Amino acid sequence: MAQLQELRKQLQRAASAGPDGLKHHMLSAAAQAALTQVQMGFRTSTAPDGTPWPPLKVRVGKPLRDTGRLGNSFSARATATGIEVGTNVDDKIVVTHQEGRTIRPVNAKRLRFQVPGAIGKRGRRGPGTWAFAKEVTVPARPMVPTNGELPPKWMDACNAAADRAKRNYFKKTK
Repeated sequence: MAQLQELRKQLQRAASAGPDGLKHHMLSAAAQAALTQVQMGFRTSTAPDGTPWPPLKVRVGKPLRDTGRLGNSFSARATATGIEVGTNVDDKIVVTHQEGRTIRPVNAKRLRFQVPGAIGKRGRRGPGTWAFAKEVTVPARPMVPTNGELPPKWMDACNAAADRAKRNYFKKTK
């Protein structure tokens, strides 16, 4: 009987905090779990579904990790109806890497770009090695799910985080 009364008190406290109090708390935790999944994808060079990203062809290292700019730009937040994961990097760059794309020159015959850590013509490795190409195909390296459904690993992580948040929420309302 005492447990039932305690549960009733906790539910009344949760209700008095407003209908969004507990929901927001749980969604915020799920958003952070999703952000952690994005960060793990960058560390392990894997897509949300667990498939490995295609390896690099012109430099040494892991894909999308040379400066850390893209991987560190992601953020996540709770909304009224769910969670949002996004980045402040230019959409064209993000979509190029998320979906893959072939890049061709617009105002020249060839593309010219620097390849950090690449081996140049004289067999030297360095930050200033220039490369030239008629076109460059950037393979898809998905960072976030795009089909509207979370992969099982992401779903498990978000559900576990939301469940922990719910338990902690009720501990705080005692």
